[in-house]
Amino acid sequence: MNLAGPAADDFEWRSLLMAPPAGRASGPRSPAGYTDLMRLTDAEVAGIAGAAREALPPGSRVLLFGSRTDDSRRGGDIDLLIEPPTAGDAAQDLALCNRLAVGLYRRMGERRIDIVVARPGTEDDRLVIAEARRQGIELVQT
Repeated sequence: MNLAGPAADDFEWRSLLMAPPAGRASGPRSPAGYTDLMRLTDAEVAGIAGAAREALPPGSRVLLFGSRTDDSRRGGDIDLLIEPPTAGDAAQDLALCNRLAVGLYRRMGERRIDIVVARPGTEDDRLVIAEARRQGIELVQT
């Protein structure tokens, strides 16, 4: 069965697949190899989780948001929100982003990846943070 072309776009995968258990990023697969809740492969999720565990302090959360959480969209970069467990300044946030980006590129190759940092429990008036917290899917907690 060839799933390329218009017929593949019309196929409604969510109606046929069960959602993965709570707290798990991976679940039933689409023909493209993506999980049911997001457009990342298991290898991509594992790469992000491994890089996060190496680069971020214990207790940090990493959430996927943006176009990769919408099955109706195509392509797009990987948008990640980091929520470190403690307060920090802009220099510390930049260092976290850089360490994570290096780990991601080493594990996954060169990709378009956007990383933003927001401290949990703090007010943040950036629209991107509000959107990430609203629609984000937790990939890993270190």
